[in-house]
Amino acid sequence: MQSSKQGIRLINDLVPVSGEARLVVEQVVQIGEDLNAEFKQQAWLYAYVSVSWAAAKSKVRRIKNELELLTAQLSNKARKALSSDGERATREQITSWVIVQTEYQELIRKLDKAELLEDQLQGVVRALEHKRDALVGLSANMRHEMPGELRSMAKALTNDRKR
Repeated sequence: MQSSKQGIRLINDLVPVSGEARLVVEQVVQIGEDLNAEFKQQAWLYAYVSVSWAAAKSKVRRIKNELELLTAQLSNKARKALSSDGERATREQITSWVIVQTEYQELIRKLDKAELLEDQLQGVVRALEHKRDALVGLSANMRHEMPGELRSMAKALTNDRKR
């Protein structure tokens, strides 16, 4: 069983493309000293986590559709089971019968897990957006603190890249 802190730090269901390690949120949001490397890594991480978040959202929608279908199927079974004595089953009776079914409970747990992953990935995307903003600010501060000649060279390089 993992502690709550580990649950925040480590997103277990998200494995980078290499498959060698899991995504450790603390490492993702840290800013190293080499801003050029950070900018390059930031773009890759943002794209990777955004695609993973989209996949997680899709999985949640798929499970919700499965749950809706299962609920309808179990409701029909409940009507038949509860109406065997000739009396019509109430909506509350049918709902209660559906909720206690093992299949329904398993799908609810699956949905909870999928929604947790979706929420975690959304949080990482937001953290990466904040990191990007911090990198832009640090980069601007660094350029501002440069001697005049270097600042002119950096500006010229930036303008060349834009063309």
